[in-house]
Amino acid sequence: IEWNPFDTEVSVFMKLATAASCEALVKPVDVCTTDRCIFMEELEEVEWSCLQSNPDRALAASIDILQGLATLHSLNVAHCDIKDSAVMVRRDSWGRERFVLCDFNLAVVNADQFADSKVPFGSAGWALRSHRLMRASAKDHDCFSMGLLLATLCCASAREVVEANGIITFHGFLAGLVEEARVSDDRIQHSILQVAFSLCCLDISVDGALEILCQEKEEARRKKPKTVAGRCASNVRAPPRLLYTSERGD
Repeated sequence: IEWNPFDTEVSVFMKLATAASCEALVKPVDVCTTDRCIFMEELEEVEWSCLQSNPDRALAASIDILQGLATLHSLNVAHCDIKDSAVMVRRDSWGRERFVLCDFNLAVVNADQFADSKVPFGSAGWALRSHRLMRASAKDHDCFSMGLLLATLCCASAREVVEANGIITFHGFLAGLVEEARVSDDRIQHSILQVAFSLCCLDISVDGALEILCQEKEEARRKKPKTVAGRCASNVRAPPRLLYTSERGD
């Protein structure tokens, strides 16, 4: 990635290097001062359509992405460009996946600063454009974009609603999705949409959203039936105990 022209190169790199311990953030592997570039690890692209049809993976992705953003905000860094292409997948040698937040070209160190017309906040269709007059901070822009990203995990057309009708209409649309998920008793989807709605309305912090989804994941884990060799544990009979054996082995 190229250094953000609106920030100091050393401060951005040091912040990213500090955050490298977070598994939900892309890791810097080298820096070239001559070309003013930071080299990052290689990752795989996310197949969003597969996530939208798999609630468990959607929940895992939501938690990973929120963990990455929470780490940035704890370092007073704002991403400022959260979108679907800013999330990728890291796989280990066993094929286990981890969703990773990347693309820091617009990241700023002073995350609590108010939006400045000289600094680009987000890509078209993902940014909190209408809230500039409300003096939204860089963290607020991250919260809205993150909420929109989580909403797309449950409804692929969410971003089109924002682009076509604006944020106020989108809030109503998202509230309707939350109610539909509640009525259908889809706990995971309801939790993701509820968090997405709260983030888009700037009613919750990233840490608060992360805590809610982690609790939902733990609740879902407890409710899953334990399995033995791929079968439900309650349907597996224990082998009979050997009560008596003669000297001949009968």
